[in-house]
Amino acid sequence: MTPRIPSSFEHFRQGRHKLNLKNLHVVLPPIRTVDGLREIKRYLSGERVQRGPNLEFFFRAHYPSNIVLLERFVEIGVDGVLFDEGGLSRGFLGVDEDVEPDESITWAIGEAGKKCQRAEVDMLYLSEQARPWVLLELAKGGAKGVVVPQKLKSQFVETLQEADRERLTSGD
Repeated sequence: MTPRIPSSFEHFRQGRHKLNLKNLHVVLPPIRTVDGLREIKRYLSGERVQRGPNLEFFFRAHYPSNIVLLERFVEIGVDGVLFDEGGLSRGFLGVDEDVEPDESITWAIGEAGKKCQRAEVDMLYLSEQARPWVLLELAKGGAKGVVVPQKLKSQFVETLQEADRERLTSGD
C-alpha cells in the first residue's frame, strides 16, 4: 500500500507549482532516527520531491538524540536544521507538557550551532515564546533565523532587539 500524501503536503505542492511560489521549502517532520530520515527522503524522492537549488530540506531537531547525532542527520542530506525549542525542552526534561526551557537548551543551542557551522548548514530556531536569554544564546550559536507564528512577530522583534542590546552591552 502506497502512503497517502498528507493534505499539508498537497498545499505545499500547489503553492510551489500552481501558484509559482519558489520561496517555499520543506521542513521535515520530527524524526527520531537516522534511518527514519533516510526513509522519509526516499519517500519524497518517490514522490518526485527532491532537494536542490530551488528546494531546500530542513531537518527538525525535536528530540535530544537529534542534537547528539546531528552530524549523522546532516550527512544524509539537508540544507539546514530547525531547532525546535518546545520539543527539545520537553525531551530534555522528560515531560509531555510544555515547560520553560532550562540550561539544557543552552547546551543544545551551542552544540547544534557548532555542528551546523562545521557542516555548513543553516540553523533556524522555532519557538512559541520569545525569551531574551534563549535568543541571546542563539545569536552566539550562529542561528540564521527565527520561525515564529505571525501573531507573535512583534513580540519576537522586540525581544530580539532586547537580546541584541544585551549582547552589545556585554561585549559578546
